[in-house]
Amino acid sequence: MVDLLGKFGLLDEAMIILNKMSVNGLEVHASVWGASLGACRMHKNVFVAEIAGEKILELEPSNSGVYMILAEIFLASGRKQEAYNMWIRMKEKGVKSNLAVVGLSLASVVPIPGIPKTTQCVPQRGSVQSESMSQ
Repeated sequence: MVDLLGKFGLLDEAMIILNKMSVNGLEVHASVWGASLGACRMHKNVFVAEIAGEKILELEPSNSGVYMILAEIFLASGRKQEAYNMWIRMKEKGVKSNLAVVGLSLASVVPIPGIPKTTQCVPQRGSVQSESMSQ
């Protein structure tokens, strides 16, 4: 239900259901919060994205994808410092990600130590994905 409401942009209604579930003692799984986060990304709702992202990170603190999605949402809304803070938080917690794929696009907007600002993420023939698929 949360996923369906989120896809239609009814994020407030989805949050009401999530809150009622929590109040009634039902455990809200990270995947449900993830559906909400995905809808926030699609509908550019930063406020609810922060709530959903933090709930996921409470349940799955090593989920690198959530850090990256939140950083992307912050960047898209012009909140560069918060995007950078998300990367710092991820590093401080020892969470590993594939910076070669996601971090490069972020590096063009937010300075990340060790990643040149002029680097561009352009898929090349024989990339990791195509090599791994051919094995």
